[in-house]
Order: sequence, then structure tokens, then C-alpha cells
Amino acid sequence: MGTPIRVIWYTDPHNIWCWGFEPTVRRLEVLYPDTVEIETRQGGLFEDFSPVREQWARMSGGRWKDSVRAFFEAVSSQHRMPMNADAMLESSDDFNSTWPACIAAKGGVVPRGTGDPPEGSPGRRGEGVRPRPGGVRAGP
Repeated sequence: MGTPIRVIWYTDPHNIWCWGFEPTVRRLEVLYPDTVEIETRQGGLFEDFSPVREQWARMSGGRWKDSVRAFFEAVSSQHRMPMNADAMLESSDDFNSTWPACIAAKGGVVPRGTGDPPEGSPGRRGEGVRPRPGGVRAGP
């Protein structure tokens, strides 16, 4: 067998498109465990979510949560991964950045070569950062 193909996956635990791509990454891991090496990197989609929230409010005539819910549901129908738009929107007023979730996901990784994660640990083996299935939050 030759050198494994290296796939670098840029992701963000709060990005609903990244959430939808998760099954594809898992499938690569299962079907090609010895020929594909996946390195996951956290992107940090928004350092400051405030301008995005303000833009959504302007575009939706002040009903930004309804607009975002419709967007979440449309995206979810495309990638067919379950998500709870209402739960995500409940915490959206306090949501300021995706960076803390990226840091938390990175903290859940056990560096390659250090053995298996402890029993019951959310950590995963691998290079880079790999979020747990479903990310580190309760949705999308």
C-alpha cells in the first residue's frame, strides 16, 4: 500500500454546512481507514457575530430569528442532517463568536501517538482537531 491520501477538512462546530458534511467525513474514515488520512482544522467562522446578526435584522425587517430559522431549515433539508433550529435560536441573543466552540472541539482531541482516549472521554485520536459526532453543542 502507498502513502495515504491526506484530506484537510476545515470546519466550525457552529456552521450548519459543516454539520451537514460530517457524515461524508465519517464515511471516508470507515471505508478507507488505511488509505485516507483526515486532518481536521477548526476555522472559527465568526470572531464577532454582531455584524451578521445586524445584517440579518436589516434584511428581514427586524424578524431576523424567523429569517434565520427558515435558513437553517432550508440548509438542513439540503444536507438532510437533523438539527434543532429552535434550540439554536434560543441562545442566539447571547451568541457572539464561534471561536470558543472551535477551541472546545480542539480540546477534545487526543494527539496521535498518545494512546487511546480514557474510557468515557469525549476525546478522539487524530491529527488536528476533530469534533465529536454532532459537534460540541446540542445542534445543529
